[in-house]
Amino acid sequence: MASDERNDRDKAIRDRMQKLLDELDYDFHGFTLKSFTTWLEQRRGRKIEYRRRAMLSPRLHGSWLAGEDRDFVFYKANTLPIHQIHICLHELGHMLCGHSTVKIGRNSLPSELEHVLLRSFHTDEEEKEAETLTELIHNRILRYNKLDELATGTAADEDLASYLQAMEV
Repeated sequence: MASDERNDRDKAIRDRMQKLLDELDYDFHGFTLKSFTTWLEQRRGRKIEYRRRAMLSPRLHGSWLAGEDRDFVFYKANTLPIHQIHICLHELGHMLCGHSTVKIGRNSLPSELEHVLLRSFHTDEEEKEAETLTELIHNRILRYNKLDELATGTAADEDLASYLQAMEV
């Protein structure tokens, strides 16, 4: 793809993601990952559970899988808290964009789950959309001086840390 085409594509994605973000009815002034997650759960009508994991693929930092009655966001355990928050927001970005994901059943075997967590199921364009939306969300959070929620959210907020770690696999 030529540089001009890539720039045009990136600008179109950024414009779409900015429009999506502007149309959300979430108040980023009071942002916490927990409140944003609760808002998204209510909007989608599905619980979201976070599960910290050692990812088996060095290229994969997070994954979103759909269970029968809830969504699971897996995020890399051995990375900085700011990166963990970024990973979680990226996976939530896939949800906000309306991307699809792999569905797992109640009777999925651990070996099946490990196989699923070895790869990404999103197209390059979907990954670019989710990453762009995450960047725009970061900017919105920073606009409201909520850097602590990005940089140390899992470590500084015991309630949030419990929330993120409650359902580890």
